[in-house]
Amino acid sequence: MRPRSMKALFFAAMLFCLQLVLSACGGGAAPSITIVSPADGATVKGPKVKVDVAVANWQLAPAGSPAAEGSGHLHFFIDTPASAVPIGQAIPPTDANPAYIHAGKDPLTSRELTLSPGKHTITVVMGNTGHVALDTPAPKSITITVE
Repeated sequence: MRPRSMKALFFAAMLFCLQLVLSACGGGAAPSITIVSPADGATVKGPKVKVDVAVANWQLAPAGSPAAEGSGHLHFFIDTPASAVPIGQAIPPTDANPAYIHAGKDPLTSRELTLSPGKHTITVVMGNTGHVALDTPAPKSITITVE
Protein backbone atom coordinates (compact mmCIF):
# COMPACT_ATOMS: atom_id res chain seq x y z
CA MET A 1 0.00 0.00 0.00
CA ARG A 2 1.30 3.46 -0.85
CA PRO A 3 2.10 5.90 2.02
CA ARG A 4 -0.56 8.31 0.77
CA SER A 5 -3.23 5.55 0.96
CA MET A 6 -2.12 4.64 4.48
CA LYS A 7 -2.47 8.27 5.52
CA ALA A 8 -6.00 8.49 4.06
CA LEU A 9 -6.96 5.22 5.76
CA PHE A 10 -5.61 6.50 9.09
CA PHE A 11 -7.61 9.76 8.88
CA ALA A 12 -10.77 7.89 7.87
CA ALA A 13 -10.36 5.60 10.90
CA MET A 14 -9.78 8.61 13.18
CA LEU A 15 -12.92 10.34 11.84
CA PHE A 16 -14.97 7.19 12.45
CA CYS A 17 -13.66 6.96 16.05
CA LEU A 18 -14.46 10.63 16.65
CA GLN A 19 -18.04 10.08 15.45
CA LEU A 20 -18.39 7.15 17.85
CA VAL A 21 -17.11 9.22 20.77
CA LEU A 22 -19.43 12.13 19.98
CA SER A 23 -22.49 9.88 19.72
CA ALA A 24 -21.58 8.22 23.04
CA CYS A 25 -21.34 11.66 24.67
CA GLY A 26 -24.92 12.58 23.85
CA GLY A 27 -24.70 13.88 20.31
CA GLY A 28 -28.17 13.25 18.87
CA ALA A 29 -29.49 11.96 22.20
CA ALA A 30 -33.26 11.77 22.63
CA PRO A 31 -35.05 14.54 24.56
CA SER A 32 -35.89 13.61 28.15
CA ILE A 33 -37.58 14.84 31.31
CA THR A 34 -36.26 13.94 34.77
CA ILE A 35 -38.03 14.84 38.01
CA VAL A 36 -35.09 15.87 40.17
CA SER A 37 -36.99 16.39 43.42
CA PRO A 38 -38.80 15.20 45.34
CA ALA A 39 -37.74 11.61 44.80
CA ASP A 40 -40.27 9.01 43.75
CA GLY A 41 -41.74 7.44 46.89
CA ALA A 42 -40.64 10.30 49.18
CA THR A 43 -42.61 11.58 52.15
CA VAL A 44 -42.60 15.38 52.15
CA LYS A 45 -43.88 18.15 54.40
CA GLY A 46 -46.84 20.01 52.91
CA PRO A 47 -48.98 21.67 51.92
CA LYS A 48 -46.43 23.49 49.70
CA VAL A 49 -44.26 21.04 47.73
CA LYS A 50 -41.62 22.27 45.29
CA VAL A 51 -41.12 20.02 42.26
CA ASP A 52 -37.87 20.48 40.31
CA VAL A 53 -37.43 19.08 36.82
CA ALA A 54 -34.48 18.74 34.45
CA VAL A 55 -34.97 18.68 30.69
CA ALA A 56 -32.29 17.45 28.30
CA ASN A 57 -31.98 17.86 24.53
CA TRP A 58 -35.05 20.08 24.32
CA GLN A 59 -35.52 23.86 24.17
CA LEU A 60 -37.74 25.25 26.92
CA ALA A 61 -39.78 28.24 25.75
CA PRO A 62 -42.33 30.42 27.54
CA ALA A 63 -46.02 30.12 26.72
CA GLY A 64 -47.01 32.30 23.80
CA SER A 65 -43.59 32.13 22.13
CA PRO A 66 -43.62 31.28 18.44
CA ALA A 67 -44.14 27.54 18.01
CA ALA A 68 -41.01 25.71 16.94
CA GLU A 69 -40.08 22.06 16.49
CA GLY A 70 -38.15 20.79 19.52
CA SER A 71 -39.41 23.45 21.95
CA GLY A 72 -42.16 23.90 24.49
CA HIS A 73 -42.78 24.12 28.23
CA LEU A 74 -43.70 21.84 31.10
CA HIS A 75 -47.11 21.06 32.56
CA PHE A 76 -47.57 19.41 35.96
CA PHE A 77 -50.54 17.01 36.13
CA ILE A 78 -51.70 16.42 39.72
CA ASP A 79 -53.24 12.98 40.32
CA THR A 80 -54.04 12.87 36.61
CA PRO A 81 -52.28 10.56 34.12
CA ALA A 82 -50.61 11.95 31.01
CA SER A 83 -53.15 9.98 28.96
CA ALA A 84 -55.95 12.25 30.28
CA VAL A 85 -54.95 14.73 27.57
CA PRO A 86 -54.36 12.98 24.23
CA ILE A 87 -51.25 13.92 22.27
CA GLY A 88 -52.09 16.84 19.99
CA GLN A 89 -54.88 18.14 22.25
CA ALA A 90 -54.79 21.31 24.34
CA ILE A 91 -53.98 20.96 28.03
CA PRO A 92 -56.80 22.63 30.03
CA PRO A 93 -55.96 25.93 31.72
CA THR A 94 -55.36 25.83 35.48
CA ASP A 95 -58.37 28.05 36.20
CA ALA A 96 -60.60 25.54 34.38
CA ASN A 97 -59.06 22.51 36.10
CA PRO A 98 -56.56 22.86 38.98
CA ALA A 99 -55.17 19.37 38.23
CA TYR A 100 -53.14 21.00 35.40
CA ILE A 101 -50.39 23.42 36.41
CA HIS A 102 -48.73 25.25 33.52
CA ALA A 103 -45.05 26.20 33.75
CA GLY A 104 -45.12 28.60 30.81
CA LYS A 105 -43.18 31.37 32.55
CA ASP A 106 -40.10 31.52 34.78
CA PRO A 107 -39.09 29.37 36.47
CA LEU A 108 -39.56 27.01 33.52
CA THR A 109 -38.27 23.93 35.38
CA SER A 110 -40.02 24.06 38.74
CA ARG A 111 -43.32 24.77 40.46
CA GLU A 112 -44.48 24.98 44.04
CA LEU A 113 -47.61 22.87 44.29
CA THR A 114 -50.21 23.05 47.05
CA LEU A 115 -51.09 19.46 47.94
CA SER A 116 -53.38 18.06 50.64
CA PRO A 117 -52.04 15.41 53.03
CA GLY A 118 -51.91 11.93 51.53
CA LYS A 119 -50.53 10.17 48.48
CA HIS A 120 -50.23 12.11 45.21
CA THR A 121 -48.94 11.30 41.74
CA ILE A 122 -47.30 14.14 39.83
CA THR A 123 -46.82 13.70 36.10
CA VAL A 124 -44.76 16.14 34.07
CA VAL A 125 -45.88 16.52 30.45
CA MET A 126 -44.28 18.61 27.69
CA GLY A 127 -46.57 20.91 25.77
CA ASN A 128 -45.78 23.23 22.91
CA THR A 129 -45.93 27.00 23.40
CA GLY A 130 -49.68 26.85 22.67
CA HIS A 131 -50.25 24.27 25.49
CA VAL A 132 -50.79 21.32 23.12
CA ALA A 133 -49.66 17.99 24.65
CA LEU A 134 -46.57 16.46 23.04
CA ASP A 135 -45.24 12.91 23.24
CA THR A 136 -41.59 14.01 23.11
CA PRO A 137 -39.96 14.15 25.54
CA ALA A 138 -41.92 11.33 27.15
CA PRO A 139 -43.92 12.26 30.30
CA LYS A 140 -42.46 11.30 33.69
CA SER A 141 -44.28 10.58 36.96
CA ILE A 142 -43.53 10.28 40.65
CA THR A 143 -45.74 9.31 43.57
CA ILE A 144 -45.15 11.04 46.90
CA THR A 145 -46.82 11.18 50.30
CA VAL A 146 -47.57 14.62 51.73
CA GLU A 147 -47.65 14.99 55.52
